[in-house]
Amino acid sequence: MLRPAVLDKRRKFRRKISLQVQKILHTPIDIPPKMCRMICIPATDSFWRTKIMVKFTDGELEVMRILWEHGEMKPAEIQEVFPRSIKNAALRSFLTILVEKGHVTRRAKGKAFYYRAKTPQESTFRSMLGDLVDTFCGGSSEALLCHLLAEEKLSEKELLELRRMAQEERGESRSSGTSTNSKKGGKSKS
Repeated sequence: MLRPAVLDKRRKFRRKISLQVQKILHTPIDIPPKMCRMICIPATDSFWRTKIMVKFTDGELEVMRILWEHGEMKPAEIQEVFPRSIKNAALRSFLTILVEKGHVTRRAKGKAFYYRAKTPQESTFRSMLGDLVDTFCGGSSEALLCHLLAEEKLSEKELLELRRMAQEERGESRSSGTSTNSKKGGKSKS
């Protein structure tokens, strides 16, 4: 049996999904618990941007990379810069799926259709990185960083850059001579 706090969290999550679907469909709806896990709301909705796991197949991700890099394109243009040989039908299948998932928009111009990435590259990166951290590092970003530092042969310059970035993130001074105690108003040891 689940604890009351867990049940309450699930009820709140279910209610949030119901309200979001009502907003999209403009219809009152109560979603059963099993349906909450199966609903796919486009990742571009600002309320769900950080909540939805953006998952792509390898082919879909290749198409998204091209659209992020080149912007709006026709299928023939995408096919020209595609990293491997791909048939027109397969490319159009990827594009149709991406449009249905809400990651790509399509607009007609004359007889041609132009496709543009709708899901931002940064949110996709964050989502996929979060999935990686959860799956392989038990949800610990620190474990991921430690693994990367152990596996990658970083130069002294790269390590100093990482240290500088970490200090900036914590709001510390760029100069290594300033102690954190003196920044907080405390006395530094002399």
